[in-house]
Amino acid sequence: MLRQPSWESGSRRSDLPAIVVLCAATALAAVPGTLGAQESGNGPRLERLERLDLPDDIARASDVRWLEDDEFLLGVIGRGLYSWSIGDEAGQLRVALEEPKAETFQIGDRTVVDSNRYERDYGQLAVSPDGMAFTDLFSGIHLATEDGVDSLADLKHLGDLDRRGALTAAVGLVRKDDDAWGPYAAWLIEDAGGGPRGLLPTRDGGHGLELCGDAELSVIRFIAADRLLVIPGAEAGVFVYDREGALQHSLDAETFFAEDGCDVEVNQWGRSPLSDAYARADWLGPRRIIDEVVADGEGNVYFFVRYAADGPAEALAASDRKWLPGGVPFLVGFGAGVLNQQLIRDRVVASVPPPSGRVCWDLVHIHVDDLRTATMQPCVVESEFADTRLRADLRGDRAVLLLRGGALRGGDVRSGKAFEARLRPPVGAED
Repeated sequence: MLRQPSWESGSRRSDLPAIVVLCAATALAAVPGTLGAQESGNGPRLERLERLDLPDDIARASDVRWLEDDEFLLGVIGRGLYSWSIGDEAGQLRVALEEPKAETFQIGDRTVVDSNRYERDYGQLAVSPDGMAFTDLFSGIHLATEDGVDSLADLKHLGDLDRRGALTAAVGLVRKDDDAWGPYAAWLIEDAGGGPRGLLPTRDGGHGLELCGDAELSVIRFIAADRLLVIPGAEAGVFVYDREGALQHSLDAETFFAEDGCDVEVNQWGRSPLSDAYARADWLGPRRIIDEVVADGEGNVYFFVRYAADGPAEALAASDRKWLPGGVPFLVGFGAGVLNQQLIRDRVVASVPPPSGRVCWDLVHIHVDDLRTATMQPCVVESEFADTRLRADLRGDRAVLLLRGGALRGGDVRSGKAFEARLRPPVGAED
């Protein structure tokens, strides 16, 4: 269902309280293996950082993409896709799906309805002039165009997606049958139909993507007109394909000062322990994972590598913490249906404070013509919450950054923080 209400607009922007930019002189000893790449102190730069004060109606944003100069598209949990221009007092609703159907249970001679399990997440976005693709917790990938909203592909355990022209690329799984996943972990999907076309074969039968889906380890990005970067995350490797799906390069995550893999087993309920926000934060903490990748169309590619750092974050004050709704911690209301142990755990996680602990993002730069030569700038962004994730998009050298908390699971995502900045390659790489 496509809805387009109108809104009044005004002006809204604020100073920077939530993240901090650190200079190139930051010590590298805490990042094993990176000293050689940084001996000259010459790395990529994040400059002119400025806080963007998101209006309340789009504060639970889960992903962000540029639409035009000064205008963004945001996926907002439980609400839909919103466009927002810098300075406006509210977002404009562009797309919203019908609410998921309620589950029914038969208990004896009674039919019980559970109508409040999870919200739609609108968790990943991809934009091209031909349309806006987005994912949903319940029903795979959708494509919104001027003609309406259509289902593009029914992928499960969706990790990420991107778009170029009429082509959508995605990391995720397709059911082979009730007991097995299909043979691929990444796919190419044409708007014209024909279904997903397998791109990157899975090497573990989809086991890692299924168990580590809540850890959000996957990234897929068009880094040039004819180059697609695929990072399954839960499986080893970083891969570069052309638009036809031919493999061009295979690299290690270590090339980008990161690591990969999924080393968890199911818990006593047969579920991944990473569905718990605190277990997930603990598991992610010591790992250097590629949280986001952006490219400027001129050959420069930037990786945001996430890891837990020692000591308290200096950029956030306790008074700046914001909960939704109503500004106080909350417990999502229970439906009338049968509640299992895992559902109760999910709802409790949504009602308690987020995990604390300083998180940093290193900025890593490569050029599409030299994928194996990387330079790094340490800890250009930091947060005091151990569950914070970073999403970004790039338009020329103008970057929009979104810091959000938690996994995309109902109420456990607090208000996001948005920023605008400039991304610059290392000195000399611009020539």
